[in-house]
Amino acid sequence: MTIIRRALAAIKASTPNRLPLISGGLQQRFPLLGSGNVESQLNAYAAVGTLFSVVNRISEGLAKVHWRGYVGDREVDDHEALNLWRGVNPFFTQYEFVETFSQHFELVGEAWWVLLRRGREIVEIWPVRPDRIRPIPDRDEYIKGYIYKLGAEEIPLARDDVVFLRRPNPLDPYRGQGLVQTIIADLDGERAATLWNRNFFYNSAEPGGIIQFEQELSDQAWDRFSRRWREMHQGVANAHRVAVLERGTWVDRKYTQRDMQFRDLRLRNRDVVLEAVGMPKHVLGITEDVNRANAEAGEVIFARWLIAPRAERIKQALNERLVPQIDPKFRFEFDDPTPQDREMARLEAVDGYKSGILTLNEARRRLGEDALVDGEGFAPLPAAPPVGERQMIIVQVKAAELPAPVESAEQRMQKAWAKRFSEQGEAIATFLERGGKSFAKLETDDINAYSWDWWALYGEDVVAELAEAFLASIQAGAPDMGPTEAQRLATAWAKARGAGLLKLDGDVSVTAATRERVRELVSQTIANGDSLQTLARAIREDLAFSRERAATVARTETATALGQGSREAAISQGQEEKRWVTQGDSLVEDDCRRNEDAGWIAIGVNFPTGKDTIPQHPRCRCTVLYRHKPVSDVQATIHEPRCKAGHRLPGTDVPVGAKLWCRKCKKEVVI
Repeated sequence: MTIIRRALAAIKASTPNRLPLISGGLQQRFPLLGSGNVESQLNAYAAVGTLFSVVNRISEGLAKVHWRGYVGDREVDDHEALNLWRGVNPFFTQYEFVETFSQHFELVGEAWWVLLRRGREIVEIWPVRPDRIRPIPDRDEYIKGYIYKLGAEEIPLARDDVVFLRRPNPLDPYRGQGLVQTIIADLDGERAATLWNRNFFYNSAEPGGIIQFEQELSDQAWDRFSRRWREMHQGVANAHRVAVLERGTWVDRKYTQRDMQFRDLRLRNRDVVLEAVGMPKHVLGITEDVNRANAEAGEVIFARWLIAPRAERIKQALNERLVPQIDPKFRFEFDDPTPQDREMARLEAVDGYKSGILTLNEARRRLGEDALVDGEGFAPLPAAPPVGERQMIIVQVKAAELPAPVESAEQRMQKAWAKRFSEQGEAIATFLERGGKSFAKLETDDINAYSWDWWALYGEDVVAELAEAFLASIQAGAPDMGPTEAQRLATAWAKARGAGLLKLDGDVSVTAATRERVRELVSQTIANGDSLQTLARAIREDLAFSRERAATVARTETATALGQGSREAAISQGQEEKRWVTQGDSLVEDDCRRNEDAGWIAIGVNFPTGKDTIPQHPRCRCTVLYRHKPVSDVQATIHEPRCKAGHRLPGTDVPVGAKLWCRKCKKEVVI
C-alpha cells in the first residue's frame, strides 16, 4: 500500500507537466529527426498543428462515448465499478481522464492506468505518462510487474495495480506502436518549415545575401556597422527597406518562400498525418473538396473506424483487467458512436409500415420516437378497387409500359425443383429400363440400388435458395442486424433445413418420400404383371416428378424460410410475443384456425398444433406477427425489497404484492 501511495504521489506531482511554447529552445525540447524516444513523441503533440488537431479530435470523440453497466442481461445505473469509472479520481472527470490517456495512446501507442486502493477496494484510477513506466518481463508469467520512474527514484508496482492498453508493436511485445513513430521524419519537416517561416519574419531563416568589404574592418567599425544594420533592417517593420552601404558590396543569394515551396510541403505533410491515422479531412474543419454527401460519409468513417474500435479496446481492458477485481458478474458496454443514417431509417420505417412488415410503433422506434398506446397494429391494407375500375385501369395501361416482371425467390425455387424432379424421374426410369435384363424377377427392393444421394447432387444449390429467402426475411425484420451476422444465421439454418430435405434420414426428407413413391409404383407393376417399360413410363408421368409437386415444395419451403427468418429477427429485436394470423376465408384449415385462436403467446412457446411458426401445412398462406410485450402486461418488481421499517427482505426482483417474511419484524409483510 505504501509503495502504491508513493507512486500515486509522484504521479500527482508530475501530472501538471505543461509543454513549452514554441520558442527558440524548441529544437532542444523537440528532437524529432533521428530520435525515437517516447518523450520526444509526446512533445510532438504541442509542436505540429496537424498532429495536435488529429489527436485532439480523436481523444475528444472517444471521451464523449457513453458507457453503460450490466449485471448479466440487466442494465444497472448504480454499481461500484460504474461509479469508479464515472469518477476516476478527485482531480479528473471521466471526460478528462479518457482524453488524457487517449492522447498518450495516439502519440505512442500506449495508455497506462494506475489503480489506487484502500485496503483491497479500488478507489481511484490515474493516467500515467508512458515515458515514466515500463513493464518487467517474466519468463513464466509474461509480465511480473511494472516500474514507475520519476527522476532517479524507481517505484515498483504490482501487476494488478496497473492496466496497460497498447497498440501491438511487431518488434516489441512489451511496448506499443504509436502514430508519431511512423511519420517522425514528416513531422520534423513540418516543424522545420514552421520555424523557418517564423524566423523569416524576424530576419529570414538564412542569409539573404553577403556584404563584402575590400579590407578587414576594425572591431569598432564592425560593431558600428552591425548595430546600424540591425536598426535599419531587422524585424517585420523594417522588411524590404533599401540598404545604403559604405565601402561594402552586396552579393545577393536569397531563396524566396516560393523557391522553397513551403505551402506544398506543409500540405503534403498534413496529408501524410491524415493518411497515417485514417482521418477524413472535413472532421478537422478542412473544407477542400467537401460536399454534404462525403461530409456525412466522413462522419460515419470517423465514428466507425476511429472511435468505435478504440472504445472496444477500452471496454475489453475494463472488463478483462479492472472489473474482475471488483465484481466478475459486472460488465461494461458502450453506445455505438456511429451516427444513424436518418434518411435510410426514415425510408425503412415508412416502407416497412406501408408494406405490412413493421407495426407503427416498430417504425417509430427506428426513428427514435416514443411508442403510441395504439401503435402495435399494422397499416391497413388498401381496399381493392371495383371490378369496373380495375378493368378500366388495365385498358389504359399499354403493354409496352408495363415493367419487366421480377422473378421472386419462390419462383426461382420452383423452377429449380421442377428441373430436379424432371432429372430424377428420367434418371430412375432409365435406370430401370437399362437394368431390365439383370432383373430376372423384379422386386420392390431393386430400387434401392439406385443412387439416392440427393444431398451430394443438389445440396449446395438448395442451401443457397433457402438462405436467400431466410436472409430477405431476417433483414426485413431486423434491418439493424449486421450483414455478416444475418448471413451467418441464414447459412446455418439453410444447411440444416437442406440436409433435412435431401438426406434419406432427414426429418422432412423429400428424397425419402420420392423413393417410397417409386417403391409403390414398383409394387404396382409387379402386382399387375406390367413390363419395365410400363413402369418407366409411369415414373416419368407420376405426380412425384411433376411441376405441381415442385410448386408445392417451393411454396412450402419459401414459407418456412420466411417464417424462420422473421422469428430470428424478432428474437434479435428482443420481441417477446407472437400471434398466428390466417387469411380469414373458407380455405383456411382447422389447424390454422386453432393457432389463430390462441392469440398472443410467448415467442418461445409453440402454437396449439405444435408449430413454432409458419407454415402449418403445404401451401399454407398464414403469417406470424411478433411484438414487444405491452408494458401493462409486465408485472412490476422490486430489486431489493424492504419492509416498512426499512429491513432488507430476502430475494431480488420480487413482484409487487408478494408476501415475504421479515426476520427482524418477525411477521409477514406485503411488498
